[in-house]
Amino acid sequence: MHDLSASAVRAYRQSRSIKTYSLPTLNSDFLYVNPHRGFLTSQPARVDLLEAINVPAIFDQVFKGRASIATQAYPAHMMPVGMAEQRIPYRPTALRSLVAALPVSERALLIGYDSSSPDNQLVANLISVQLDQLGLTTKLQAYPTSEIYGWVSDPTGAPDLLVEGGWPDAAHPYTWAHISWDPNGGLNYLHCSDPSITSLLPEALRTGDLQVFSQLGELAAATGCWENLVNQDDFMAAQPWLKGVEQAHVVTAPNTLSLAKLSVG
Repeated sequence: MHDLSASAVRAYRQSRSIKTYSLPTLNSDFLYVNPHRGFLTSQPARVDLLEAINVPAIFDQVFKGRASIATQAYPAHMMPVGMAEQRIPYRPTALRSLVAALPVSERALLIGYDSSSPDNQLVANLISVQLDQLGLTTKLQAYPTSEIYGWVSDPTGAPDLLVEGGWPDAAHPYTWAHISWDPNGGLNYLHCSDPSITSLLPEALRTGDLQVFSQLGELAAATGCWENLVNQDDFMAAQPWLKGVEQAHVVTAPNTLSLAKLSVG
């Protein structure tokens, strides 16, 4: 099962007739910040905005029991613990001060989310509430996945913020770094880039050096354009008689099980 609402997940977890599983994946839920809109053209302002997001509160209300709060710029299980750290503390006072100094006409933010994801809709709503409390005026907009991918070619009409899930094509860190942080990357929806990242990517691919990939993650986080909010698990619910669910799960293939490894018992 996937794309279940938070309330449905809670109901399954509380059911005595269903067995639930929360299994590791390479999936993460990200917040993207548009560096071409209003006060967000400033890198320090983008960082202030990310530091104003109360991620633990979002985790508790949306993902508790089927995810973990992310500490790295890459999705889970791609980099060793302690590498590519985001270092984004919760510190909303800086954004409150910044917003107070803005003209009223520049305090509006459009927050987008993938229309196919109930989780992302809920996350976007919670972010909206948090930012409104700091003086911004936010509006929510759902976008179909096809339109979101279209921004890679033409970002016209993209929102100020985007909540979107994602996972790499493989477990090697280059498969995420290239598609997310390269100016021409297939998941660089809002066209954020940094010359240091662009110059390091070929070296990372050539050498495979994890220290270089760690540096790339830290540089990406420092732009204020991306934050890995949570590392998502595969949440699955099954009849108790279905055996082998954990063994049939593959980390790199979300929302799927190998039928050959399932049995009745």
